[in-house]
Amino acid sequence: FDLRAVLEDAGIATQVFAAQELSLPGMAGHSAGGLVSNVLPMDPTTWRLRVPGQVAVTAADVRFSAMARWRSLQQGIDQYDPDAVLFVGFFSPLVWTLRQRYPVLGMSLHTLPPVAPVDLWLSANPQPQARMDWPGLPQPAARHFPFRFWPVDLPAAARSEIGVRENAVLLVTCGARLDPDGLAGWIAEVVRFLDEEPRAEWLVVGPDASQGARLGQKHPRIRVLPQRTDLTRWVALGDLYLNPPRIGGGASVAMAMEAGVPVVSLAGGDGGDKIGSLAIQNTGDYRRRLAEWVGDSVSRAQAGAHLKAKFREELDLSSPAAARALVQACEEAGQCFARRQASPLPGNGARP
Repeated sequence: FDLRAVLEDAGIATQVFAAQELSLPGMAGHSAGGLVSNVLPMDPTTWRLRVPGQVAVTAADVRFSAMARWRSLQQGIDQYDPDAVLFVGFFSPLVWTLRQRYPVLGMSLHTLPPVAPVDLWLSANPQPQARMDWPGLPQPAARHFPFRFWPVDLPAAARSEIGVRENAVLLVTCGARLDPDGLAGWIAEVVRFLDEEPRAEWLVVGPDASQGARLGQKHPRIRVLPQRTDLTRWVALGDLYLNPPRIGGGASVAMAMEAGVPVVSLAGGDGGDKIGSLAIQNTGDYRRRLAEWVGDSVSRAQAGAHLKAKFREELDLSSPAAARALVQACEEAGQCFARRQASPLPGNGARP
């Protein structure tokens, strides 16, 4: 709905279609290792439309098979007859059919291109050409589109809610899988830092009950909260945001940047990409940066102000720059589609 708001505000009419492909009958029977996709039912009361007016949404009935849903949505999209299709997701067989008639833009929910034959990929990577293309799929055009986050106007939580001292330097980390991701060494290093730095306290938000209990036992100045819908308030409470050494973490890093909270993160992952030149190259420098910023409130404030400005310039989806980039991407996708339709090369028409 955020992308829809950008387009509507630019004077482009939209309609939303949802196949709800993650909600499948008998999903548990198709899962391995006890992992089951838990997708909540669609709830219109939770939609944030961002712009005034009504929104047209066509949602497939989850009681039917995926194939029946695709056919139903295909009919609805053909009746709407759009000038372009913006596919938000990682994979959908419906895209193969849609691309025969319409220009298709794709935006994944992470840094990889969609596993679908899109004409243009909206890439978060500042160097989108340095990427992995999927075998057997036509290579899409790529446009750098880092704007992924709509600003959230929520006040920070209170330290008294979790028993943190007002004069402490509060470190915050978010993550639902801190144990299985091989982060034991990193966690141990942060615990050693707490032993050496009495001013520091650490808030970890997101682990399940068993992980949270183990983390909370590692040091008396560790606070643990389960997954929350008001995550932004707790990120904004921190003096520093610690991003673990992992591939992801970009969404919580962006929350910290929006709030002006300085971020300590290694380069080479989504979190490090967000903060650019402030990303750290090795674990030794990570520890030194942490110690420096805990001990120097002026440096912390400067880094936080820099990252807040960087969020507004590069990540804020509500910005005029984001609107211009998205409209230009739609136009470019149309040009790609026209070239594809005129080309006799294999793969440019219907799927075999």
